[in-house]
Amino acid sequence: MKKLYFRIYQQVFRVIVALLPMRFPEVIAKAHAVEDVPQLMKKLKLKRVLLVSDPQLSSIGLFKPLELSLTNEKIDVIVYDKTHANPTL
Repeated sequence: MKKLYFRIYQQVFRVIVALLPMRFPEVIAKAHAVEDVPQLMKKLKLKRVLLVSDPQLSSIGLFKPLELSLTNEKIDVIVYDKTHANPTL
């Protein structure tokens, strides 16, 4: 009985996923592409962004230019830098 329940559950989700609209990411592959991110976010009417990193990348300031350009465009930036690099189980 439990197996039947799970099979029906899976089939229902398969139908639901097929009906949901699929959004594909926009790839910006060019030099200085980080400068285009604020305009892209404004075009999509996004007001907040979450940057996720590990402490090492955050400490060297890798995301500072992006963070500043987003802040200058009045887009709220939250940086979460407590992830672990290459986590293990």
